[in-house]
Formats: sequence, structure tokens, C-alpha cells
Amino acid sequence: MFGWFSRKIFGSKPVDAREASEQEPMLRQRAKELAIAAGPKVTLQREEAAFTYTMKSVQGLSEREKSEIFSMVQSCGGFGLPHNYMEPVFQRYFAERPWAWLEIAEWRTIFDKARLSTPLDFPEVWEIDPAKVSVQVSREEALEQRTVAELKETLAKNAIPFRSGARKAELVQLLAESGCSEVDRLYYQFQEQKRRSGGYGLYKKLMRCINLRAMGLGRRSAAGNTFIKEELVVFDTTYANVIERYLAGNPDAMLPLFPGDHSFFHVQLNFRQR
Repeated sequence: MFGWFSRKIFGSKPVDAREASEQEPMLRQRAKELAIAAGPKVTLQREEAAFTYTMKSVQGLSEREKSEIFSMVQSCGGFGLPHNYMEPVFQRYFAERPWAWLEIAEWRTIFDKARLSTPLDFPEVWEIDPAKVSVQVSREEALEQRTVAELKETLAKNAIPFRSGARKAELVQLLAESGCSEVDRLYYQFQEQKRRSGGYGLYKKLMRCINLRAMGLGRRSAAGNTFIKEELVVFDTTYANVIERYLAGNPDAMLPLFPGDHSFFHVQLNFRQR
């Protein structure tokens, strides 16, 4: 599957980001034009390559489920349209179950050995505790997190009558059925909290990583055109040596190597005359 993507790294050090920045907008525009010219078949191949490469390190899902996820994303327009597939894929395949993304564990070990801090958007958790996983919440469940005093205060603030001796369950029911905006706010806050504890944040990084890797393949390949030179550009030089060593030992690795990696391959293209 990866045979038609090639890499040649010239030199032992990454190109300085400033040296490549002037040409990068032109390269991005040209890559976009080539992606349009290549058509949906090539885009599908790139997304399949990035998905297969990334998902091989995801545990907790069967091969059949992974295949179903890819088909579901493609039926929603591909990885470039996350608003179409993020929620349904998460609910069906990732919520309510334990799963792990082993690439994250590997990179945390690499950072620790190199005595480097993790990038700002590197996930804090890579293995999910099934006891904490639930994004199917109700307004009653969200309101149960409040104390009786807080519930009474919210009722009074919204002019909702209640008995002075009412128990918590009665107060919760009154608020849940009230339709007031403050209850909606508490509900959405609680839902997001459950998503974070249930691995939704990690899941978003996983899917974004697949999309960025597919886009990276698009910038580096085009039917009927040949790369004559390719150089690694690392914007955060803190990680330059680690990234270079990893690529030297893993020549088939795709960029970004990890969440928070903004490195890319700067290319000079030799377009054939038509």
C-alpha cells in the first residue's frame, strides 16, 4: 500500500523553519491543486493508508470494527469532514468500552528517556477506564451532582415554586422538567466532563492525527509527478533530535509522528512537461 510514497532525507539536520516558510504557502497551494486533479480515488487511497498505519497501534477494537469505522467515515465524506462522523463513530465504537492507542505510550517513553516535556496538546491519558466511560447522560443525572441547597437556589432564581420540605429527587425532577437555560448549561457541562473522562479527547486526537497524516501524504505525492528532493522541517527544535532519530529507525513513519508534532517534509518538485 505504501510503495508509491517515497522519502529521501538529505543532510543530517532538519531544515530551519524560516528557510522553508517562504516556499511553504506555494507548496501547500500546489499540493491542493494536485489533490483536486488526483480525484477521489487517490484521496481514498491516502486516507486508507493513514488509517491503516495509525489504527494498527489501537487496541480494544477488532479488525472488523476498524474496517467498519473506515467505511463509516468514508460514507460521511472522509476524514476531512469531522463534523459528519466524530460523534456517531465515537458513540458506536469507542464509548462505553476500554481501548488504548499504543503510539502515545511509546512516545511518552521516548520523551521520558530524552528528558523532554510532552507537547502542549499531547494527551495525558492513553488507556481508558471502562468504569468512567459514559457520554449517554440525562439532565436528571447532571442535576444529581448538585447539592439540595444549590438546587433550591436554582429553582428560586428561576421563579420555579417548590415545597420547603421537598426531597432532592423532587427538586431534581422539577428542574429537569422546567426547560430553563441554566439546567441546559449544567447538562452540557456534565456531558463534556463525562466525555473527557471517557476518552473523547483522546479519540479526537486520534482522528485528527489520521486526517493530518493523510493530508501529509497528499502534499508528498501526485500522479505523474516526481519528488527530486525532500527535507525535514521541525518548527519546535526541542524535539528535532528525537524526531530525526525516530525517522532514521522508522523510515515508513508518517507525519505528524505524535499529537503536537508540527514537523513536515519540505519538497522541491520536478513537474513533468505535458
